[in-house]
Amino acid sequence: MPWRWEVARNLCVQPVRLGRLVWTWPSLSIQYTGDGLAFGLPGARTQWKKADVTFTVRDWKTVWCSDLYNFSTGEAADLLDEVNDADCVEVYFVKGDNAMHTNWGGGATFSSGSANTRIISSDGNVPPGIDLTHLAHELGHAVDLPHPTAANASSTNTLMCPSGFMNDNPKRNSQENKNNLSNPLLTFSIKPVSAGPDCTNSASCGACP
Repeated sequence: MPWRWEVARNLCVQPVRLGRLVWTWPSLSIQYTGDGLAFGLPGARTQWKKADVTFTVRDWKTVWCSDLYNFSTGEAADLLDEVNDADCVEVYFVKGDNAMHTNWGGGATFSSGSANTRIISSDGNVPPGIDLTHLAHELGHAVDLPHPTAANASSTNTLMCPSGFMNDNPKRNSQENKNNLSNPLLTFSIKPVSAGPDCTNSASCGACP
């Protein structure tokens, strides 16, 4: 049976990892961050496909800075200066500390909904295999959707509900989120026809967990 196609919007994502050289006698090894991309991308594709959003993910860019490898929130400005492509949303994957996990829930999005949107995301979800929607949630902020408690809020009981660290956001998306997403970096594309949103708006989606 031939594929049926539908119009979608595509967002370019530039993943950025941190690299460092580690000398442990008698050998020199290279360590990278970035486990969160393979862990979180399937959930992001699944949840945003419901809103007809697709992602083009470029090859890694590597920042060689051992001082930022074990990242803390006070270093955000220094990290975000490292890469800023004009046509992509940068997602920096880091080894976050406890303060990042507690205060940011494992990630944060800067300049949401703009061409300068950048995301910092912790790899800390990967070892326990928890919070498969973390990257999807942050990419929701990248397309200008706030938490449901904010002004111009997104829908409750969807992936835009805040969850904290090591807790899944709801694996749901809404028509309201689809209608309100925005970023000048979005381009038109086509994708195979897929299932649409799980619910219409907060009234039909229910309350956040």
